[in-house]
Amino acid sequence: MWFFWLGCQHVEVVNGTPPSEEGTVPSEYVTPEEGNSEDVASEWELEAISGSLSQMFEVIRTRHASPILDAYAMVMSQADAYCPQAYTLNGNSFWYGACTSTAGMTYDGYLFYNTYSEYDFFGDGGVWDVEVLSGSTQMLDAENSVIHWGGTSYLAQGVSMDGYPVFFSSITGSFMDDGASPLWLQEGRSDTVMMYGAALSTSNIPANAFMISGSMEWDATGAVTAVEFGELVAYSKWIGYPCEEEPLGALAVRDAQGRWLDVAFDVSDAWVLTGECDGCGLATYNGEPVGEVCIDTEPLLDWEGTPWLD
Repeated sequence: MWFFWLGCQHVEVVNGTPPSEEGTVPSEYVTPEEGNSEDVASEWELEAISGSLSQMFEVIRTRHASPILDAYAMVMSQADAYCPQAYTLNGNSFWYGACTSTAGMTYDGYLFYNTYSEYDFFGDGGVWDVEVLSGSTQMLDAENSVIHWGGTSYLAQGVSMDGYPVFFSSITGSFMDDGASPLWLQEGRSDTVMMYGAALSTSNIPANAFMISGSMEWDATGAVTAVEFGELVAYSKWIGYPCEEEPLGALAVRDAQGRWLDVAFDVSDAWVLTGECDGCGLATYNGEPVGEVCIDTEPLLDWEGTPWLD
């Protein structure tokens, strides 16, 4: 897994004479390549987009599945023998129903909860402990707090085939828990975000790698309203990566006007630096360059023990 066109109108002279007032000559079509790129760039708030992306990278490691899976134990502690109807075997459980338990928890829907121990999760020789929650259910406790789970969440920790600690989180679908600590989960999200971290440190030198894939809503009123990650990976320089400031992979952002920008950074798939190592990538719209977007990848790599933030 590791991993609009711009037209420019002008007055054309025909046979050495300006067109008459009775009839004008249509302006010549100018292709985007012939247009003024500075005019295109001026339409974009690239500095604000850069700032919004850096803020997003500061908190992206809080968007993990732990608070969703942690809530599972609390939800089940409010169940009773008949509500909901549950079937459990070797730590794996399935339940369904529309009922209220004696503890006052109302359940409506169905849910699968599965665990795997020392499991080759990705089929690459790594060994993982995995929790999976999947289903469509809404719960209401005695204090009228709402918990909604409508999708699948994975949380895993293990050791790679090379012996490095590795971490994985995936959230797909809609999740909301107004009693949870993270604000994003209190508000509710409908994102598809997968994150993978590897602790590659040796001899007390911090060397991490962190990948993000999927898409998420960001700030509905800000310069960036949504982000799409195409296996975007940040690597520490200590493992030979040529530019720690710039990630590998694809990044696209939706601005406040609903337009999507593609951002390409200056490191190739072969780990060759093709431009300046300055944290900035070329931003294009419909294939046309509009300027540079700059980010700060340090928050993706600055962790010890586990990549997940509270």
